[in-house]
Amino acid sequence: MARNTSLANIDFSSYRSHDVGYNKTSVRSIGWNATGSRLASSYSDKSVRIWNSERLEYKYSTELGGHGYGTVDQLVWDPTQTDRLLTVYSDRFIRFWDYRSPRPIAELPSKYDNIYATWSPSGKYCAVGSKDDMITFIDTREFQVMETIQQPCETNECCWSFSEDLFYMTTGLGTVQIMEWPSFKKIHELKGHTANCFAIGLSPNGHNLAVGGADAITSIWDTKEWCCVRNITDYSTAVRTLDFSFDSEYIATGSEDGSILINEVNSAKQLRKLSTAGPITKVSWHPSKQILAYTKMQMGNSGLCLLSP
Repeated sequence: MARNTSLANIDFSSYRSHDVGYNKTSVRSIGWNATGSRLASSYSDKSVRIWNSERLEYKYSTELGGHGYGTVDQLVWDPTQTDRLLTVYSDRFIRFWDYRSPRPIAELPSKYDNIYATWSPSGKYCAVGSKDDMITFIDTREFQVMETIQQPCETNECCWSFSEDLFYMTTGLGTVQIMEWPSFKKIHELKGHTANCFAIGLSPNGHNLAVGGADAITSIWDTKEWCCVRNITDYSTAVRTLDFSFDSEYIATGSEDGSILINEVNSAKQLRKLSTAGPITKVSWHPSKQILAYTKMQMGNSGLCLLSP
């Protein structure tokens, strides 16, 4: 398949950073819905706010659920429905929302302290992971738990292949486990890091899998040959978050030292570096534009920002 070069010469050095309001408390998680019309953010004051991407002023935003549920450690939008998202709470509940309603459409109690989640590309399933390395699989058509599986080692993030026949998991051993889905049979292991793997993401064209690790390296893997095709080695501290741009041309990463890098996927060339005052917890590309949402430390709190032309 020919490489998409229509946006290959973007000058990210000319992009400017813009704060998105409501920075009174720290942002814990962010994410765009499938069309980019809404941007969600969760805060340490236990709130979840939905921003209108065309009108990012506070008065045009809405809040989900008030402050009575516990801290939201992770939020993820349904990739097939622009109105639906999943939140993982410190009160051990997994909640599903239609953002147009202030109350959840479904609530599932959990026995575990869950810290991350992902949707399958079809929107039919979710996986939720805990501090205890338990992964709970949920059928989102019925909002029923399918299975909970104990992992033998630290597991920090996961995602499905676009065909949903494979499931990828980062480990504390510096590897990525590739499992058949739904049998959960291990079929391969990627060994590319010398320390814990924290972040994982699949490029929208399906050609590459990226992994960020405590060894300060972002490895990029070919998903046909399962070989590492390049490494991004521009950090000196752990890579905590990563995301591919919608056209699969660029990858953004965030590190513990407060840096954000934008690199070209096919060459690993660094195109932009941002420096902030504290660890970067999340980066997220707009699903159809070269606009990057990210968290940054400011005045003791982690704020929500956009990097855009």
